[in-house]
Amino acid sequence: MIAAKFLLKNKIDNLPASKRRDFLITCIKKNGLLKLLEEEEETSDDSPVDLNLFCKVCNTYDFIRYNYSETCNKCGTERLIQPSGRVYEKIEYIKPGENIVKIVKDGKEIKVNLNKINQWLQDTDPLATDTQKILDNLELIFNTKGIEVPSIVKNTSVALWYNFNLLRKEKSYNKKAILVLCVYYGATMHGYIISLEQLSKIFNVLLPTIFTANTLFKEIFKSTEYYKNLNLQEKKTCNVNLTPKNKLLLEHIKKDLIKNFKISDPLDNVYYAAIVYYITNKINPAIKFTLNELSSACNISTTNISRYSKSIENFYNKNPKFKKLLVN
Repeated sequence: MIAAKFLLKNKIDNLPASKRRDFLITCIKKNGLLKLLEEEEETSDDSPVDLNLFCKVCNTYDFIRYNYSETCNKCGTERLIQPSGRVYEKIEYIKPGENIVKIVKDGKEIKVNLNKINQWLQDTDPLATDTQKILDNLELIFNTKGIEVPSIVKNTSVALWYNFNLLRKEKSYNKKAILVLCVYYGATMHGYIISLEQLSKIFNVLLPTIFTANTLFKEIFKSTEYYKNLNLQEKKTCNVNLTPKNKLLLEHIKKDLIKNFKISDPLDNVYYAAIVYYITNKINPAIKFTLNELSSACNISTTNISRYSKSIENFYNKNPKFKKLLVN
């Protein structure tokens, strides 16, 4: 009986949605769902079940099905489903900085522009749905920063996603975590910092899962030009010793930024380093920290520390009543 129930579920899952109703009605008319199914499959309750249908990670059969893939409802493992109809047979490897992508479709090679990706994403592309998630969430994230998504960030994020699927072959992966990494690296490669905590909430995936997926991500890109920029690291505490006064200033500025910049506590290292630089170079320069010192202590580039520190300085220059509370 267990095998028959499994076959019924498998049969229904593999039918087009438009045909499932008619199939079930036919089964009912023949006085027994399982009987008809067993006749069609020419099997019995004792027939062996195809173990390849089960999740290779957690060994369950509970999948959420999409057009071209299915995701394990228990552990989140993603696997492709062989699509029907015409699809993109091959997408050529996308080198860093490239805009024009070559695609083999219906046996013919066509060229598409990554800068116009919304014009060529179609249902025939099995990666289209998740590519659109990357683009939509980039828009969401950069809107909170008050700026448009740079084209180079979009292109790099999408290139990482297509290249990952081209290079990964049959390796299992957590799709949500990989999408996070495509967005994260697509931005950070060009100097834009995105909070991993924010990404984990947007994509509904745990931080430890992201770090685990990063191991696979780096392995797959190891022989490519992208590898040197894949430096995702778990957050570490900045090794900076502040005077009592500067500690108070840091807490004061942190509250202002959380309220006005919509950032979260605890601060990302880039915000922490930028605040310390602003305090020790603009507000209370008795003991200064250089950009290089903070870069080493917080594992953040000097460019990003300088950029964020300038943003903090501009904020207080535009809000003198807030700045007055700092210098008093």
